[in-house]
Amino acid sequence: MPRIKIAYTLYGTTEHPRCDEARAFLEAHGVDYVFRDIVRDGIALRDLLYMHANPDIPALVAGYRSAVGFDPEAWLEVLAHGREIEATGDPLALPEDLGDDPIKL
Repeated sequence: MPRIKIAYTLYGTTEHPRCDEARAFLEAHGVDYVFRDIVRDGIALRDLLYMHANPDIPALVAGYRSAVGFDPEAWLEVLAHGREIEATGDPLALPEDLGDDPIKL
């Protein structure tokens, strides 16, 4: 199976101290991420609102998991989800607690 590189996306702004903490956290964990500034980029704000219906920042997205607000424990779960996708090679795999995946790649 081909190796998948998960995209981590950080939504925030350059003027928010919690976003600075979030960037430092991701860099400390060696995570390559895309930063989307919701103040300077209206499309980024729209995308964040589609996912969460509120503009709370910072927000981290990987695969179908996300965390809003900087909570290191929740962010570690999102990072673990991304690593799981990279390890299995299946970005659409269902969580094991849901039972067997009827459409396994």
